[in-house]
Amino acid sequence: MDKLELNKSQIKKIIPHRDPFLLIDEIIDGDPGKNVLAIKNVTHDDYFFKGHFPEKPIMPGVLILECMAQASCFLQFNIVENPKETMMLLSMVNQAKFIKKVIPGDILFIFVELIRYKLRTARIKGNVKVKDEIIAKADFMATVVDKNE
Repeated sequence: MDKLELNKSQIKKIIPHRDPFLLIDEIIDGDPGKNVLAIKNVTHDDYFFKGHFPEKPIMPGVLILECMAQASCFLQFNIVENPKETMMLLSMVNQAKFIKKVIPGDILFIFVELIRYKLRTARIKGNVKVKDEIIAKADFMATVVDKNE
């Protein structure tokens, strides 16, 4: 597989997430098995703003982390056999830091890179930027499982 570029309908063919919980809109770049760059367009219509917080909407940090986890699903290309028959599940968060708040209108640039892959478990580092400024970063692990498990 060459450079990664996927639209939302192509993303849905690979990962099982669906609205309202599919949190990445597009894969715009990446080196399969090494790194992925995804986009999330944050809008007033995002479901979580109805309760977090209606008068002053802020995207929950845990969902920013979930954006990184969903983008990391595309790291398995070129590292596992039959990647379309497997998926990656977040298994451990070693460290996460949320630096600035995310509000409607922001465009998240989600970058994740594979640090190590061993025994069906990947160690991943990621960061999320808005306008070239890092707003969150994380070091986490994801485990490859069969989709039918």
